[in-house]
Amino acid sequence: MFRFHRSLATVLVSIVIAGCTPAPPQETASLRAINASPDSPPLDGCFDDGTVAFDGIGGQRPGTTYGQVAASSFSVNFVADGDDCSEPPLVSTDVSLAVDTSTTILLLNVFDEIEAVLLDDDNSAPAAGMTRLRFVNAHPDGPEVDINLSDGTLLVDDMMFRDVSEYIAVDAGELVLQIRSAAGDEILRTFAPFTAEAGQVVTFFFLNTDDENVSPGVFFTRDVE
Repeated sequence: MFRFHRSLATVLVSIVIAGCTPAPPQETASLRAINASPDSPPLDGCFDDGTVAFDGIGGQRPGTTYGQVAASSFSVNFVADGDDCSEPPLVSTDVSLAVDTSTTILLLNVFDEIEAVLLDDDNSAPAAGMTRLRFVNAHPDGPEVDINLSDGTLLVDDMMFRDVSEYIAVDAGELVLQIRSAAGDEILRTFAPFTAEAGQVVTFFFLNTDDENVSPGVFFTRDVE
């Protein structure tokens, strides 16, 4: 069954006051974090200055919505949920953000080998009556797979672990996604119906592609409502 989890990202806005004259607006970018490591405990993300950027992502709350941060270069260090940001990071990544862009810090792999990958997000609006979909294969031990609609329409072929698809425009409406073998001749998993609404951009993170008894197999984010 699809499950959608959302929490508020920390919004960092720097305001500098010089006398009575306000500083010019900060140039910003959008940033979020998604923990798609299947066995990771919740983690906090910390900025270079020791402030918490992302709080308790993983498990029942795998990700955040976008927050506005300064368009600049910095590091994000992930520590155990509740640990001080001065603790040695479990995983870290360097980020360089351009103005008015959107980026996802994606945590992948089993927890003992957890890694951070940066995704350049394109949240431009789809054409009228359409939804834009993107797929991430986050199943560390899974086979190479195709992603289809239940009517057999091929959306993405030969997806391996860590692969991220291009954005795919589909007609809005009820969709049933299937994971099939890379040859396309075996249905490995069928997911519950999903309603794709016009104007939305949605990213699916597949945690399990080949075992109907493992749940959750996927979660998704509505990147643009």
